[in-house]
Amino acid sequence: MSESKQKFKTEIIVAIISLVGVIGAALLTSWDSIFPQNEDHSSPIGIHSSSPNLDDSSKLAAPKPTKPECSATIKTPPDSDSIILGWEPVQNASTYSVEVDCFGCSEYGRTWHSLTAGVPWHIKTGLGLRTPIYSSKIHVKRKEDGGLALRWRVWAVDQNGIHGDKSDWCNLSFYGGS
Repeated sequence: MSESKQKFKTEIIVAIISLVGVIGAALLTSWDSIFPQNEDHSSPIGIHSSSPNLDDSSKLAAPKPTKPECSATIKTPPDSDSIILGWEPVQNASTYSVEVDCFGCSEYGRTWHSLTAGVPWHIKTGLGLRTPIYSSKIHVKRKEDGGLALRWRVWAVDQNGIHGDKSDWCNLSFYGGS
């Protein structure tokens, strides 16, 4: 075989490989448009998927904080006592998670910890198996970190571990000392 025929075959093979690569990349980037998911989660041959429907309508509602009342100012409890955070239960919730943020804690000065640090100051999961409350000595940690106030929010978690909507922040101020 002549050298020019061999070069021509090589060029054709490289062109075919390039074309397949371009088509493959276009197919992968447009996969969802070319093959949309069935809304009823069934396959074309009638086998139904067991995966849960994850649209927003099935998301658990945000619990409503009830205790202490949001924006309350309470007397700082003794270090030996706990603060009880309570909320209204949410239908279909398996557990709850609570996030507590501290104003003025640590090196962050006069701002909320989570806004400056980019991470929660305190978080507790797996709560409310019997009653929707969180009993904690979080006020002691606030005092140790030099904090002035706390805010907290809660969200429900369903049996599949999917988090519901978070409640609005509930502010809590303190007076006095222990």
